[in-house]
Amino acid sequence: MQGKATLAYLALTLSLITISARATNNMLLTTLPPFARYVLRLSNIDVGLLMATVFVSTFVATTLLNPILGRWTRTAFVTSNMFIFLSMFLFYLSSSLTVWIISALTGFASGLVFPNMITAASAAKDARSVEQLLAIYTTGLSASLVAGPLFETWLLGFIGYREVFLPFSAVAFVAALTSFYVRFPQISGRHRRSLALLSKGFLASVLSNATYAVPFAAITTFLVIYASERFGVSKELAYFAFIPFFSVSFATRLLIALFPRRSLLPAFISSASITIAALLAFDFVNTYPLFLLLSAALGYPHGSIYPMSTIIIARSTPVEMRGAVNSYFSATGNLIFITVPVIVGYISHYIGLGTSFLMLCLPVIATFSVFLIKYGRDSMLLSVW
Repeated sequence: MQGKATLAYLALTLSLITISARATNNMLLTTLPPFARYVLRLSNIDVGLLMATVFVSTFVATTLLNPILGRWTRTAFVTSNMFIFLSMFLFYLSSSLTVWIISALTGFASGLVFPNMITAASAAKDARSVEQLLAIYTTGLSASLVAGPLFETWLLGFIGYREVFLPFSAVAFVAALTSFYVRFPQISGRHRRSLALLSKGFLASVLSNATYAVPFAAITTFLVIYASERFGVSKELAYFAFIPFFSVSFATRLLIALFPRRSLLPAFISSASITIAALLAFDFVNTYPLFLLLSAALGYPHGSIYPMSTIIIARSTPVEMRGAVNSYFSATGNLIFITVPVIVGYISHYIGLGTSFLMLCLPVIATFSVFLIKYGRDSMLLSVW
């Protein structure tokens, strides 16, 4: 078992950088569109292209550069966090032209930050501690998705979209400062990319995470719109649907951090089953209170499947390969978030959002079935500590 003082240090630094970096990243992704539209006066098409620029540059960094960094991982990690801190001031000073360059560079920097925060959990010496740190990391992600929006909502009560970048520079500064103290595992060699892409840990984690990442990409994009159109509630009440969702997700991840799971299979089956049942129920829920309960139910698989997917990587890949596998794992998530909202938005134009959510059961059932058939009895789903 990892020494308590060392584990506490790793947990503290990982928690600080996860909450501050993810809160900053979420603020950027949610504020950049209205900032570009209403302050810089870009068209809706340009706003969409601007956000695509962010995601594509993140994907390029995650897929092409991060897997080959090797011993330069820590340098790239610290430099990227420092640039994201600087970007808060650059966005504040940006114009309709410079915002494109700043967005691309910030997206690229983000692609070198988040996969390596997963890798940093492997700095622990034993398997149980690694899994605890992964759970702490994912709990920090959920906490940031509650604290960050609350902070920004309060700020926007008296300042505008341009000015809000300045107070968030303090949040980004915490991430930049903490990045100097984050430890990474010692890597003795470098693996070919093909080995990472074909590894059991990568394929299993992608399949398991897809059972929820696919519907989650649609939910985060269209949940508020669906609540407004289906139930006719105000924009504030429609946005409130995220509160039970992320609250249950946070509680689930906190429990995983406090009580690490030995066997992942029961939790995975229950999470995927809840996801499928909830997607089937979307078009049949007729009252807003029941819709909030449905949103809360979806928070459980959101809180459980992602940390279990990262644990699968930790259990089934050697530490030398883990950085590359984490990079490709993150890249698949980026691809899902680029493609799924576009597909669902197009389909919903013809069949409506409720039926579109129901149709998402098909890829969930498919990936769930393939995962169970291929890895259901694999030792990586059992405890290795």
